[in-house]
Formats: sequence, structure tokens, C-alpha cells
Amino acid sequence: MLVVFKLVLQQREQDVLILPVSTLSSYKNRFGNIDVRSSFTACLEKGQEIKDNVLDFYFLHAAENQLRENLKESIYLYNSCFYLRLTQFNPKAIFKGTKNTDIFSKKYLVIPVCYGHHWILVIVRTRPHISLMILDSLNKEQRSVELKITRYLQDVWSAKMPQSGKKALEVKEIRYPTVPPQPNDTDCGLYIMNLKSSLTLSTET
Repeated sequence: MLVVFKLVLQQREQDVLILPVSTLSSYKNRFGNIDVRSSFTACLEKGQEIKDNVLDFYFLHAAENQLRENLKESIYLYNSCFYLRLTQFNPKAIFKGTKNTDIFSKKYLVIPVCYGHHWILVIVRTRPHISLMILDSLNKEQRSVELKITRYLQDVWSAKMPQSGKKALEVKEIRYPTVPPQPNDTDCGLYIMNLKSSLTLSTET
């Protein structure tokens, strides 16, 4: 039984309930796994920013339950910590998650990115050529994100196919579809959580 500790603060004459964080369950499917914690609901309150673990859980669940079976087999879903590791220049950590997966055999690579406390969604399309689609509810260009994702793709291509004789990987197209703007400073996470619509948009020419 969850024990609730109550701490009475004199400041502002308010009672504050402190709830110990606990793991409610573990969620796992073909795209990954995550522990569902009691703290997840806190960031769902109005005016709160969506946290990375909530985004990860949502994307795992949406990918398994919203997408057609053929599309499920065509995507690789990165977790929300990936881009942070990418910015830390740690090659071992970056490649560890995909060491047993040929990401270029997938049609879509779905990458949630937190950049400057702002969530955007990057979808890499590998057919018929490499292209990036960046969904940003502020409708701004994200050059730093473009460059880091492009360099990552080039590094993976070089590492996995050194003897293939193929030319260096080149990103042929970068798109910024216009998306509905967020009305405040906190809802960016919510605006990238419609995975099905985002993948549908990425197939448009």
C-alpha cells in the first residue's frame, strides 16, 4: 500500500503532499520497453511540460496500437534520450542501441528531440533517398538539429558499410511542414505526440 507523507509548510499556508515515486508496471513491445512510474501523471497537469519518460511511453504505445502492421515493420523508434547522447559526442553510447539493427533497412526513423527545453520530432525517410522531415510547433528552422542528425546518419552508414563500395551518405532533402502552432511555452511535447499523423505527413511529397 502506497504510503503518503504529509508535510505542512508554513509558507503560503498550504499543505503539500509528498508522494514517493514507485514503479506501477513495466511496458514492453517490439519497439522497446519502459517502466511506468507513479510520477508520470504530474507533468500531465495544465501548464506543465511533458517529460521524456512520458513521451517514450506514449510513442511505444502509439506505435504498437495506432499503426498498421506493415508500417510497424517499417519504422525504427528512438527514445527521448538519444539526441542528448548525440550532443555529448559519445560514439559508444550512440551506437549501442542500434548495434543489432540495420537502421537503413527501415523506411522511417522516428527521433524525438529536446533542444533548448523545446520538443520537436524528426522523421528520417530512407526511401528512395535519405530525407529529413522536422516537425516543430514553433515553425522554426533547427539547423543544429539538422547537422547533428545528418552527421549521425553518415557515421552509422560509414561504420556499418565500410566495404560496401557505396558512396558517402548524403541527405537529399530537408523539409519543415507547417504544423499547428503551440499556444504557450509548455505544450510542445503534446504537439509531437501524434505519431500516426506525423508518419502520414512524411509520405507526402
